[in-house]
Amino acid sequence: MNSIKPKSERLRRILTLWNTRRGDRILPERADLPPTDFDPKDLPYLVLLDVSNEGQDFAYRLVGTGVVGFVGQEITGLSVSAYQRRHEEPEMVEAYAVAAKQNRPTLYDGTLKRFDKEFVVYERLALPLQGRHRDGETHQILAAFDFQYAKAHLTGSKTSVWPHGPQRLPAVNFT
Repeated sequence: MNSIKPKSERLRRILTLWNTRRGDRILPERADLPPTDFDPKDLPYLVLLDVSNEGQDFAYRLVGTGVVGFVGQEITGLSVSAYQRRHEEPEMVEAYAVAAKQNRPTLYDGTLKRFDKEFVVYERLALPLQGRHRDGETHQILAAFDFQYAKAHLTGSKTSVWPHGPQRLPAVNFT
């Protein structure tokens, strides 16, 4: 079904779990992916979005503490359309729409430059989930993030991190 290949080990692990739980179906349900099945280190970097307006908008239902820590604010309960005007790249939101409308995972590479943190880059995996009625339609999206410091920030160089591979973030406690 998908040919995407995340660079991040975390995202590859989560994509494998999604595919395993999907089985022969078009999409897994949210109930197929309980939090206890994820590596505990991954949970802070997960976001659950509700799909609305036929995949034209989304609402942040749950936002992991790791994501909140990097973004610098709690966004649970906000609509993506309202939040996008201030912070989200249009291409990132479009990748959510593609996942919802085409019932397939999408990848997006971005930075937190809209938060004045251009030295933080991320890879984001968006995984569509169907509702409990198993209608084959995307009702929610599970997004997983892997944040990295850009190589330029770590070394002082002007070189972008992505052509040379990501740098692992040190452990950060957001409590």
